[in-house]
Amino acid sequence: MPRRSKKASDAASFGQLRDWYTQAQHELDQCRKELKLANALSRETRTDLVETRKIAKTAKSRVITLSKAKKASDEAKQSAAWSGGAAIFITILYEVYSIIGFPIGGHDPEWIAFWRHEAVNGTILWVTTCVFAYAYRATRRI
Repeated sequence: MPRRSKKASDAASFGQLRDWYTQAQHELDQCRKELKLANALSRETRTDLVETRKIAKTAKSRVITLSKAKKASDEAKQSAAWSGGAAIFITILYEVYSIIGFPIGGHDPEWIAFWRHEAVNGTILWVTTCVFAYAYRATRRI
């Protein structure tokens, strides 16, 4: 509701003029209280805003958001690296065994044929890959 300006000349008496003055002072005091409260709230809100921005900035610098496809791609690369490492380890182990002798049978041609069979080689490779996978998982938790 718009306020009407009251002119001193419109007052019916000095008493009415004094009442208007008292009312104007009361309204001014109320406005000052509201302003003080609004300023206090805005300072508090500003402090919260600055603190929230600091937290967000810290979180952005620490957390890297990846898409699901990117994360899956990275995990596939890591798995392939560890699986390849297991295959290379078995290949080197077989070369060492061909020089020093296999664990069972040594340099016996029949045992060498057993150790070089695809099923035995595949089984040993699978077990080694599992061991490498457990090692990979253990290093990822750190």
